[in-house]
Amino acid sequence: MTGSALRQLHRQLTAWLAVAFVALGLLVAVLLPPFYVPDERGHWLAAQHRISGGETCSFDVSLAEHFREGVRFQPEKKLPPDQFARIAELAPACETRRFYPYGNVFSYPGVLLVRALRPSEPGNGEEALTGFLIARFLQGLLVATVLFRIAWLGRAVVAPAGLLCLLAIGLSPLLVQQSFGVTNDTVVNAFALALAGWLAFPDRLTRADHAAVAALGAVAMLTKPVLAPVLPAVLLMRLTIGAWLRGPPSAPAAGLVAEVRATRGSCAMALGLTLLGLGYLWATRHVGSAGGAEPTAEQLDFARNNPGIVWHALTGRIGAILGNPGLLAGPLGYIDTELSSLTRRGLAGLLALAAVIDGALLAAAGFRLARAPDERAALYPWLLVAACAALILLLALAASTLLLGFKMYLSVTPLGSEHLSGFQPRYLLPYLALGLGALLALGRGIAGAAPAARDAATGVLPRAGVGLGLGAAAVLLLVYTASLAADLLRRYG
Repeated sequence: MTGSALRQLHRQLTAWLAVAFVALGLLVAVLLPPFYVPDERGHWLAAQHRISGGETCSFDVSLAEHFREGVRFQPEKKLPPDQFARIAELAPACETRRFYPYGNVFSYPGVLLVRALRPSEPGNGEEALTGFLIARFLQGLLVATVLFRIAWLGRAVVAPAGLLCLLAIGLSPLLVQQSFGVTNDTVVNAFALALAGWLAFPDRLTRADHAAVAALGAVAMLTKPVLAPVLPAVLLMRLTIGAWLRGPPSAPAAGLVAEVRATRGSCAMALGLTLLGLGYLWATRHVGSAGGAEPTAEQLDFARNNPGIVWHALTGRIGAILGNPGLLAGPLGYIDTELSSLTRRGLAGLLALAAVIDGALLAAAGFRLARAPDERAALYPWLLVAACAALILLLALAASTLLLGFKMYLSVTPLGSEHLSGFQPRYLLPYLALGLGALLALGRGIAGAAPAARDAATGVLPRAGVGLGLGAAAVLLLVYTASLAADLLRRYG
């Protein structure tokens, strides 16, 4: 397959994967019962509480109460067949308790938009359910918008090796569920993906892109600032990639200094978000899951006296997740909705196809560099600096993950336990998105250093290769989507 045919296949699949994310999101939002995204009931009521500014009495509250009794943690049971039919009989209910202690009204943009589009309270249970489903769709639309923007930026560059892998991981059922659900994970995942694009395409961004990253970052830092500790490392790598891509070959040190001067606004934004997130972490360090103070003093004393036990608990749980990548795909719902082997194989096939095509783009750039000694010599210093920046970012991601696990150990793990409780695979999704953004950035730097390709006219065989690749992707997408739908229907009836 020629370079032009390979790039054509890459561009086509970029669009397909972005559209597939929306299709999967709509499917999950409809087939996953209301309030079966983890903690969704608490998030929904917290959003209503914050929008109204206090006590909430509405059909929105009674909708949450109606679905409170269900089949969570009971995978052998199905939903009651009349549970949706009885929504028409609901009466307004009141709620004064603040269910989720973190975040703010902007942590739930889908719910906020529904209220803006429909200022009056729902008049019955059916209207409340419709508003809830629209809120799910709008939550997912935020993440979808970020993914479409990344796809568009990638289509505009010559060889965005790594872009397909980033978009393919977006099809993970777990990421789709946490995007198309009423949860503050949506904003955090959207920011992580936007940050990945901000890192990988420093030479393509507009003022609107920077404003979007800043807005998402501000909300994420005041919601669940898990990425605050890694933002300085992200900034360092972004400066490296930006200097590498923008100017003519020069010493990396001089290029980095010039890049800092040219992007002072971006530097100030990243450091400002870091301070905002760290400040929020400090201000809420004693807040427990119910909104009161956490009883962590005894657990903290135990950790100080037994660091080996705590280290083993943290690394054991996090290592078990990283050692089994399938856990980043599911289970869904309240960790009781298993994915079938066909669904997992379908997702694995899509990821493998994306990796092969991304790898082929990178290999093509490598072959061109092998035949260009001057460009290859200029590449080495930048590649070394970029690799060091990537290593620093990797270490920062690892440290942030351990800090998150340590907070879970202090707040929800039984005193003195040798095992970490409450740490779910979904917590690693923002780190995964940012890690893939770093790989895309490295791929862009290498491909950008290679001489431009000289392609012959596309013939029958290259066109057949494009058709074969698109055909394989279409089959995988259809099988994967149908199998995921069957998993949800099988679980909930």
